[in-house]
Amino acid sequence: MLASVRFLTIFIIGILLLIPVIKTLNHRVEKSIIVFAQDQSKSLVLTKDSNYYRNSYPKQVDQMVHALGSQFEVKTIQFGEQTDSLAWGFNQTETNFENLFSLFINQSIQGNIGALIIASDGIVNRGISPIYAASNLAFPIYTLALGDTQSVKGMAIRQIEYNKVTFKGNRFPVAVSVSANDMLGENIEVEIYHNHNKLNTQALPVDSKNYFKKLNFQLDADSTGINDYSVRLLSKNSLDANPANNEQHFYIEVNENQKKILLLYNGQHPDISVFQHHIESNQAYRLEKFEASRFADAIVKYDLIILYQLPSKANYLDNLLPQIKKVEKPILFVIGQQTSVMAFNNLKTALQIGQNKELYNEVVPLFNKNFNLFHATFENSSFENFPPLQVPFGSFNEVPAGSCLFYQKIERINTSNPLWFFAESDNIRYGFIAGEGLWKWYLTEYFQNSNHAITNELVLKTIQYLTSNNRKEPLVIEIPLVMDQQKPILFNAKLYNASDELINDPDLLIDVLDEKGNVYPYQFQKSEETYFINIGNLPVGIYKFQARVRLGDELLKREGKFIVQESMIEHNGLVADHQLLYTLANEHSGQMYFPNQWNKLTENILKNNQIKPKIISERQFIDLIQFKWIFIVLLSLLSLEWFLRKYWGTI
Repeated sequence: MLASVRFLTIFIIGILLLIPVIKTLNHRVEKSIIVFAQDQSKSLVLTKDSNYYRNSYPKQVDQMVHALGSQFEVKTIQFGEQTDSLAWGFNQTETNFENLFSLFINQSIQGNIGALIIASDGIVNRGISPIYAASNLAFPIYTLALGDTQSVKGMAIRQIEYNKVTFKGNRFPVAVSVSANDMLGENIEVEIYHNHNKLNTQALPVDSKNYFKKLNFQLDADSTGINDYSVRLLSKNSLDANPANNEQHFYIEVNENQKKILLLYNGQHPDISVFQHHIESNQAYRLEKFEASRFADAIVKYDLIILYQLPSKANYLDNLLPQIKKVEKPILFVIGQQTSVMAFNNLKTALQIGQNKELYNEVVPLFNKNFNLFHATFENSSFENFPPLQVPFGSFNEVPAGSCLFYQKIERINTSNPLWFFAESDNIRYGFIAGEGLWKWYLTEYFQNSNHAITNELVLKTIQYLTSNNRKEPLVIEIPLVMDQQKPILFNAKLYNASDELINDPDLLIDVLDEKGNVYPYQFQKSEETYFINIGNLPVGIYKFQARVRLGDELLKREGKFIVQESMIEHNGLVADHQLLYTLANEHSGQMYFPNQWNKLTENILKNNQIKPKIISERQFIDLIQFKWIFIVLLSLLSLEWFLRKYWGTI
């Protein structure tokens, strides 16, 4: 018996030394997920049915969710300007279906998605078309058509077009688009005010049932700073169903001087038109362009010189470059196939290109997250489908990470070669774009997004940095000029020491002052090497801020203004677009329903055989040594042997 116990113990230990495993196969059933997405934008409660949507409607939604919950897992979310968990309020200031569908595309909502129910009026005022945004979704979409498709009597300011920045003494245009429904034969007075003083009036005789007119005004910029303008609509004989559309404010910043930019080029190129379009779109700048060989004006009157593919083989700029350096004007170099690399290297700038043969690489931009000269709103993914630039083939010297906006990505290889960067030497700021082909980005972006937001930001922020004061301000406060009332007020700040290094050791304080003189004090939070603060929402109005920080023995102060305005985008269109909802459901194997068809919607989803639970099989390998009962058996066998030897040994 003792031999058997000893053998069994050693046998089990020997087996465990071989590290045996047990293979298991587990099956679990995962319910289908039904996602209910509620449009929480203001347009739903700006109609005659607002009481229904605030009171009865949420209860009906709860009943439907409870009924579907008997068979499915139901998730409720809301969308508008933001997408979040459902909380009734109908206070979103815009409607963006793209944000909703991105939750599924980016897999923020994971699991066995059986169907999506969208409850909305179909009014879209932000993002791309919902039909296109949902094209890659593989599950059924059901729509619940809310709102009113009947146009209501009234007039509205549809859009105000204006330049946000102008200059003192200029006349600037303002275009006002006005619509009117069911007001045939009546007259509308369109008035423009500046700081509550009437500037101009135009009369509009309404000559059709669905009336639309675009008016153009020319206004004078008399006072510098932020100027408050407003447009008002008046009609003596009509009751407007939505009077909130009858007045809108807009704000224009009037500056003292316009900055002049000189663009010199070696030969014509599509990139030049890209620079021209973006620079001339901002009234803060005035562009003049010349072929380099024909330029004979004084350099001193310009605030920035752009040298496009210069110096070239035909023009070394022997006489011009010394003049630019003498007057200490910032320079932006754009390098391309017309550039003489040898002549460029002889300038001994911060960029040196080692090149044996005149060859060029196709390079895509690699965004540098450590870049800190200005704030970029785009991400590296923004350039994934952009065509490459033509960059000289050769070796590039390294540049400081904080001043390099883009590195070069050659095919799939990330390099440390600079593509778009900045430098400063002898009180002169330099910018370098080491490739040509911006026109391809310009066209591609418009094809993908129907705008030029990225190329516009790249060009204008580059010019803004180069034309700003060469001396780096030790304290920089960043905040947009105009913000919507419903969005939180965010401040960002940077503090530089005497060596132009970012620091955030001292406490940074800020006071926000409203128009009544009330002061609201705050303290910035610290994040890595910078500061930030979120002061939440503020009422509509013009605010001043005063920031202060003590750097050594010096007290640094910065002052500025910002404006909080009410977003009126949801007021501008209250006619529901049920055709959009029908198309969306029809293209995704679903159906459109109305609020009086709650039971039918619930029944059809419950009876839909395509919405099935998912059986997930999980195969696992478990080490035998992990089972505690084996240890207990071994301990028991050893204990039994010890006990028997002790017991029999005494007989």
